[in-house]
Amino acid sequence: MADDTGIYAVISGDIVGSSRFMEKGPVVRDAIKSAHAKCAEAFEDALGGLPVVDVFAGDSWQMLVASPTPALRIGLCMRALVKADPELPDADSRIAIGIGGAEFIDHENLSVSQGEAFRLSGEALERLRDDGLRLAVALPERLRRRSHQLDVQATIDTMMVLVDSLCRDWTAHQASVVARALMGRTQVSTADELSITQPAVSQALSAAKWHELEAVLLWWE
Repeated sequence: MADDTGIYAVISGDIVGSSRFMEKGPVVRDAIKSAHAKCAEAFEDALGGLPVVDVFAGDSWQMLVASPTPALRIGLCMRALVKADPELPDADSRIAIGIGGAEFIDHENLSVSQGEAFRLSGEALERLRDDGLRLAVALPERLRRRSHQLDVQATIDTMMVLVDSLCRDWTAHQASVVARALMGRTQVSTADELSITQPAVSQALSAAKWHELEAVLLWWE
Protein backbone atom coordinates (compact mmCIF):
# COMPACT_ATOMS: atom_id res chain seq x y z
CA MET A 1 0.00 0.00 0.00
CA ALA A 2 1.16 3.50 -0.74
CA ASP A 3 0.08 7.10 -0.85
CA ASP A 4 1.19 8.56 -4.18
CA THR A 5 0.45 11.99 -5.57
CA GLY A 6 2.28 11.79 -8.90
CA ILE A 7 0.70 11.53 -12.32
CA TYR A 8 0.05 7.95 -13.36
CA ALA A 9 -1.76 6.08 -16.08
CA VAL A 10 -4.20 3.33 -15.15
CA ILE A 11 -5.09 0.90 -17.92
CA SER A 12 -8.35 -1.00 -17.51
CA GLY A 13 -9.56 -3.62 -19.92
CA ASP A 14 -11.84 -6.55 -20.49
CA ILE A 15 -12.11 -9.30 -23.08
CA VAL A 16 -14.82 -8.78 -25.68
CA GLY A 17 -17.19 -11.74 -25.84
CA SER A 18 -15.26 -13.64 -23.20
CA SER A 19 -18.17 -15.96 -22.38
CA ARG A 20 -17.22 -18.18 -25.32
CA PHE A 21 -13.94 -19.00 -23.56
CA MET A 22 -15.35 -19.75 -20.14
CA GLU A 23 -15.47 -23.50 -20.69
CA LYS A 24 -11.70 -23.41 -21.18
CA GLY A 25 -11.09 -22.67 -17.50
CA PRO A 26 -8.53 -20.00 -16.57
CA VAL A 27 -7.40 -19.42 -20.17
CA VAL A 28 -8.57 -15.78 -20.17
CA ARG A 29 -6.81 -15.00 -16.91
CA ASP A 30 -3.66 -16.75 -18.08
CA ALA A 31 -3.66 -14.82 -21.38
CA ILE A 32 -3.95 -11.49 -19.58
CA LYS A 33 -1.21 -12.34 -17.09
CA SER A 34 1.05 -13.62 -19.87
CA ALA A 35 0.54 -10.39 -21.84
CA HIS A 36 1.36 -8.32 -18.77
CA ALA A 37 4.51 -10.33 -18.08
CA LYS A 38 5.75 -9.68 -21.61
CA CYS A 39 4.96 -5.97 -21.29
CA ALA A 40 6.66 -5.77 -17.88
CA GLU A 41 9.83 -7.17 -19.43
CA ALA A 42 9.70 -4.86 -22.45
CA PHE A 43 8.67 -1.71 -20.54
CA GLU A 44 10.62 -2.19 -17.32
CA ASP A 45 11.04 1.53 -16.68
CA ALA A 46 7.28 2.09 -16.78
CA LEU A 47 6.10 -1.10 -15.06
CA GLY A 48 9.01 -2.24 -12.90
CA GLY A 49 8.36 -2.15 -9.17
CA LEU A 50 4.62 -1.59 -9.63
CA PRO A 51 1.82 -4.05 -8.82
CA VAL A 52 1.25 -6.87 -11.28
CA VAL A 53 -1.89 -6.84 -13.39
CA ASP A 54 -5.06 -7.40 -11.34
CA VAL A 55 -7.51 -9.78 -13.05
CA PHE A 56 -11.04 -9.84 -11.66
CA ALA A 57 -14.60 -10.81 -12.61
CA GLY A 58 -13.18 -13.48 -14.88
CA ASP A 59 -12.27 -11.30 -17.84
CA SER A 60 -11.57 -7.78 -16.55
CA TRP A 61 -8.15 -6.44 -15.66
CA GLN A 62 -6.33 -3.35 -14.47
CA MET A 63 -2.70 -2.29 -14.42
CA LEU A 64 -0.73 0.74 -13.28
CA VAL A 65 1.85 2.61 -15.39
CA ALA A 66 4.36 4.95 -13.75
CA SER A 67 3.94 7.68 -16.38
CA PRO A 68 1.36 8.60 -19.02
CA THR A 69 4.04 8.80 -21.73
CA PRO A 70 4.29 5.06 -22.57
CA ALA A 71 0.71 4.24 -21.54
CA LEU A 72 -0.83 4.19 -25.01
CA ARG A 73 1.99 2.03 -26.37
CA ILE A 74 1.62 -0.39 -23.44
CA GLY A 75 -2.15 -0.50 -23.71
CA LEU A 76 -2.00 -1.30 -27.41
CA CYS A 77 0.67 -3.90 -26.72
CA MET A 78 -1.63 -5.62 -24.22
CA ARG A 79 -4.41 -5.58 -26.80
CA ALA A 80 -2.15 -6.95 -29.52
CA LEU A 81 -0.90 -9.77 -27.30
CA VAL A 82 -4.46 -10.76 -26.40
CA LYS A 83 -5.45 -10.78 -30.08
CA ALA A 84 -2.38 -12.88 -30.88
CA ASP A 85 -2.93 -15.48 -28.13
CA PRO A 86 -3.63 -18.86 -29.77
CA GLU A 87 -5.80 -19.91 -26.82
CA LEU A 88 -8.19 -17.00 -27.51
CA PRO A 89 -9.00 -17.21 -31.22
CA ASP A 90 -10.55 -14.02 -32.64
CA ALA A 91 -10.39 -12.36 -29.22
CA ASP A 92 -10.05 -8.64 -28.59
CA SER A 93 -9.77 -6.42 -25.52
CA ARG A 94 -11.25 -3.07 -24.70
CA ILE A 95 -8.56 -0.67 -23.47
CA ALA A 96 -9.37 2.35 -21.29
CA ILE A 97 -6.56 4.61 -20.06
CA GLY A 98 -7.09 7.06 -17.23
CA ILE A 99 -4.53 9.79 -16.56
CA GLY A 100 -4.19 11.47 -13.18
CA GLY A 101 -3.20 11.16 -9.56
CA ALA A 102 -3.41 8.14 -7.27
CA GLU A 103 -4.44 8.72 -3.67
CA PHE A 104 -4.10 5.10 -2.56
CA ILE A 105 -2.39 2.18 -4.32
CA ASP A 106 -3.08 -1.32 -3.01
CA HIS A 107 -0.19 -3.46 -4.23
CA GLU A 108 -1.99 -6.68 -3.33
CA ASN A 109 -5.34 -5.89 -4.94
CA LEU A 110 -4.88 -3.06 -7.44
CA SER A 111 -8.54 -2.84 -8.44
CA VAL A 112 -9.48 -1.49 -4.98
CA SER A 113 -6.99 1.37 -5.26
CA GLN A 114 -8.31 4.91 -5.27
CA GLY A 115 -7.56 8.12 -7.08
CA GLU A 116 -8.24 10.18 -10.14
CA ALA A 117 -6.47 7.87 -12.62
CA PHE A 118 -8.34 4.81 -11.32
CA ARG A 119 -11.70 6.54 -11.43
CA LEU A 120 -11.22 7.95 -14.92
CA SER A 121 -10.00 4.60 -16.26
CA GLY A 122 -12.99 2.74 -14.83
CA GLU A 123 -15.46 5.31 -16.12
CA ALA A 124 -13.88 5.19 -19.59
CA LEU A 125 -14.16 1.40 -19.68
CA GLU A 126 -17.86 1.62 -18.84
CA ARG A 127 -18.38 4.09 -21.68
CA LEU A 128 -16.63 1.73 -24.08
CA ARG A 129 -19.04 -1.04 -23.13
CA ASP A 130 -21.92 1.28 -23.89
CA ASP A 131 -20.78 2.88 -27.14
CA GLY A 132 -19.20 -0.10 -28.90
CA LEU A 133 -15.69 1.35 -29.17
CA ARG A 134 -12.70 -0.51 -27.77
CA LEU A 135 -10.15 2.22 -27.03
CA ALA A 136 -10.39 5.38 -24.95
CA VAL A 137 -8.22 7.79 -22.98
CA ALA A 138 -9.64 9.97 -20.20
CA LEU A 139 -7.85 13.10 -18.97
CA PRO A 140 -8.47 14.99 -15.73
CA GLU A 141 -10.33 18.25 -16.12
CA ARG A 142 -7.25 20.40 -15.55
CA LEU A 143 -5.55 18.87 -18.61
CA ARG A 144 -8.51 18.86 -20.97
CA ARG A 145 -8.33 22.47 -22.07
CA ARG A 146 -4.88 23.93 -22.54
CA SER A 147 -5.86 26.74 -24.91
CA HIS A 148 -8.86 28.38 -26.50
CA GLN A 149 -7.91 26.83 -29.82
CA LEU A 150 -7.56 23.15 -28.83
CA ASP A 151 -9.79 20.86 -26.79
CA VAL A 152 -7.27 18.20 -25.79
CA GLN A 153 -9.82 15.58 -24.71
CA ALA A 154 -11.82 15.94 -27.92
CA THR A 155 -8.62 15.64 -29.95
CA ILE A 156 -7.61 12.45 -28.16
CA ASP A 157 -11.13 11.03 -28.47
CA THR A 158 -10.96 11.47 -32.24
CA MET A 159 -7.51 9.93 -32.46
CA MET A 160 -8.58 6.89 -30.42
CA VAL A 161 -11.53 6.22 -32.75
CA LEU A 162 -9.11 6.07 -35.67
CA VAL A 163 -6.56 3.93 -33.80
CA ASP A 164 -9.30 1.55 -32.67
CA SER A 165 -10.36 1.06 -36.28
CA LEU A 166 -6.80 -0.03 -37.13
CA CYS A 167 -6.55 -2.44 -34.20
CA ARG A 168 -9.85 -4.15 -34.93
CA ASP A 169 -8.62 -5.29 -38.33
CA TRP A 170 -5.48 -7.03 -37.07
CA THR A 171 -5.27 -10.75 -37.62
CA ALA A 172 -3.67 -12.83 -34.88
CA HIS A 173 -0.47 -12.97 -36.94
CA GLN A 174 -0.41 -9.21 -37.51
CA ALA A 175 -1.13 -8.58 -33.83
CA SER A 176 1.79 -10.80 -32.84
CA VAL A 177 4.14 -8.83 -35.09
CA VAL A 178 2.76 -5.45 -34.01
CA ALA A 179 3.15 -6.38 -30.33
CA ARG A 180 6.85 -6.86 -30.87
CA ALA A 181 7.14 -3.61 -32.82
CA LEU A 182 5.45 -1.85 -29.90
CA MET A 183 8.07 -3.39 -27.61
CA GLY A 184 10.82 -1.90 -29.78
CA ARG A 185 11.99 -5.15 -31.35
CA THR A 186 13.65 -5.04 -34.76
CA GLN A 187 12.14 -6.80 -37.74
CA VAL A 188 15.05 -9.26 -37.74
CA SER A 189 14.63 -10.20 -34.07
CA THR A 190 10.86 -10.50 -34.55
CA ALA A 191 11.40 -12.79 -37.51
CA ASP A 192 13.76 -14.97 -35.47
CA GLU A 193 11.38 -15.14 -32.53
CA LEU A 194 8.35 -16.05 -34.66
CA SER A 195 10.30 -18.32 -37.03
CA ILE A 196 9.33 -16.34 -40.12
CA THR A 197 11.27 -14.25 -42.61
CA GLN A 198 12.06 -10.56 -42.24
CA PRO A 199 10.05 -9.75 -45.42
CA ALA A 200 7.07 -11.53 -43.84
CA VAL A 201 7.43 -9.29 -40.79
CA SER A 202 7.58 -6.21 -42.99
CA GLN A 203 4.51 -7.33 -44.91
CA ALA A 204 2.55 -7.95 -41.71
CA LEU A 205 3.47 -4.52 -40.33
CA SER A 206 2.40 -2.87 -43.55
CA ALA A 207 -0.93 -4.71 -43.57
CA ALA A 208 -1.48 -3.77 -39.92
CA LYS A 209 -0.87 -0.05 -40.72
CA TRP A 210 2.06 0.05 -38.32
CA HIS A 211 3.59 3.23 -39.73
CA GLU A 212 0.28 5.06 -39.33
CA LEU A 213 -0.05 3.77 -35.78
CA GLU A 214 3.51 4.72 -34.96
CA ALA A 215 2.80 8.30 -36.04
CA VAL A 216 0.00 8.48 -33.47
CA LEU A 217 2.23 6.98 -30.78
CA LEU A 218 4.98 9.51 -31.43
CA TRP A 219 2.40 12.32 -31.30
CA TRP A 220 1.11 10.98 -27.96
CA GLU A 221 4.53 10.50 -26.45
